[in-house]
Amino acid sequence: MHGPIEAQFDPMLRFSLAVMGAVSIGWAVTLFFVVRAAIDLGGQGRPLWNAITAGMVSWFVIDSALSVATGFGLNVVPNIALALMYIVGLIASGALKRPV
Repeated sequence: MHGPIEAQFDPMLRFSLAVMGAVSIGWAVTLFFVVRAAIDLGGQGRPLWNAITAGMVSWFVIDSALSVATGFGLNVVPNIALALMYIVGLIASGALKRPV
C-alpha cells in the first residue's frame, strides 16, 4: 500500500471516533479541575503537578511515537504545541518554585 487511503466512515469508525471524543472531553474536564485544585493548593499542590506532568509526558511520548510509526508524523506538531502550553502554565503557576 502506498500513501494514505480514503477513510471509510463505517459504523465501527464512527463508534471509535465517538468514544475517543468522549474520553478526550472527560479527561479534559478532569484535568481542568485538577489543575485548578493544584493552583489553589499552592506549594502543597506539588503532588498534583507531578501526577499531571507524568500523564502529560506519557501521553506525549506514546502519541507522538505512534503518530510517527503509523505515518502521521505531522501530528507531533500539535502535540508539541499542547505540551508547550502546559509547560508555560506550569511555570506561570509558580509550582516549580522552591518553598522558602
